[in-house]
Amino acid sequence: MVDDDHLGNFCRWLGLSGEEDVGNRALRLHVLTINNLGTGPNVFGVTSGYLRELLPCSRNLKSLTLHGLIEYVITPGQLRSALQALPSLEYIDLANITAQYKDIFADALCTPRSVSLSFVPNPHHHPRLTKEILVDIFPFLCHPSLQGIESLTIKAARLDAYSVSFPALRRLEADSCWLREVHADALAGSFPSLQYLYLSSIYFPTTTVPDAVIGMPLSEMHDGRNFAGRWRGLQGMQRAMLEQATWPSLQILRVGTVLEWYALHMACPVACVQLWTPGAQRCPEEISQALADSRPRCLGSSLRATTRLVLAMSLSKTPHIDFRKLGDGLNGTSISYLLVQIQWPIRQQTAATVWRQTVLSAQAFINCHSTPPALQRFWVESYQLGRLVGWTLEAGGTWKESSNESLAVIAEEGVDRMWT
Repeated sequence: MVDDDHLGNFCRWLGLSGEEDVGNRALRLHVLTINNLGTGPNVFGVTSGYLRELLPCSRNLKSLTLHGLIEYVITPGQLRSALQALPSLEYIDLANITAQYKDIFADALCTPRSVSLSFVPNPHHHPRLTKEILVDIFPFLCHPSLQGIESLTIKAARLDAYSVSFPALRRLEADSCWLREVHADALAGSFPSLQYLYLSSIYFPTTTVPDAVIGMPLSEMHDGRNFAGRWRGLQGMQRAMLEQATWPSLQILRVGTVLEWYALHMACPVACVQLWTPGAQRCPEEISQALADSRPRCLGSSLRATTRLVLAMSLSKTPHIDFRKLGDGLNGTSISYLLVQIQWPIRQQTAATVWRQTVLSAQAFINCHSTPPALQRFWVESYQLGRLVGWTLEAGGTWKESSNESLAVIAEEGVDRMWT
């Protein structure tokens, strides 16, 4: 990993200054990460010169990450030529690029498996993101070298045409993106083999939301009851006209809000659903329908200790979370694994005390026989405190607190891997 202000020294160490044969070092470079491009003390032209010299000499490079003011350091044509000289590249991560870079993969000899592209919206437009502000991602992806990508991460872009298919794609993460069609049937047509889908701060087209909320992400929409109600009416009409979509390959779904989950209108089981900003207090009907649509086996939810309604169940007004009515909101579901991640406001002074109360509430929840009928494992986690507690249902129908060893496995390997 190299910062912009150390790029010159790094290139000299590689021998690019002519002091030794370039092949001795640059050809052995497999991973290159350059952060803060264009923000260091070097003049843009100096940094650009180093980068243009370094990339073509690193022909065995497998991973390339460029973050920073890319457009001031390397032009689209220069980056296109550089990628043509990197036949072994498997992973590429470019942050803060513009529409002018759409042809950088046109001549690429590599066939990367993982691509991450983050775009810079036009700052002269309205601060709310709309279709006109965001860059269409498909012109970047339509080149033959990218037809076999397995993982795609995009931020601040729009998915405007679904006529292009990526049959090899297994993982898609879209953050702050505009989707022409959010319906799962349209997405499944372009990504038929997708196993992992992450949607966060998704923007909807004008045909599916009221005029007042055009350009507003769903994470903000459910903060206004009138907006959410009008959106719900339009979505209800759309759902009545569309058949529910099936997406048999999908295993893990991560969504920022209940509304994003509901809008997918899926009619096939998804093994694991992770819901990070529920907002369920404004849309209990939507989460009930989404649970019925997706029928997840594993459910993860992140919520604040001050949240009063989560997953369509009532919580007490105490500062800690009351899980006793959780079973009511999940009754009739097939959920067998449940993870609740607790967050507190940064300035919360009594987090440790609230955590103890939350654990007691979780224990009361599993002991009062109100758990979802299929539930086998239940965890509560606090990132801020580094705490994790869990319980497993034993053969005799009693709950046993998970051992430290099993909890360590969860923390080390991640919930996704363990659940799948």
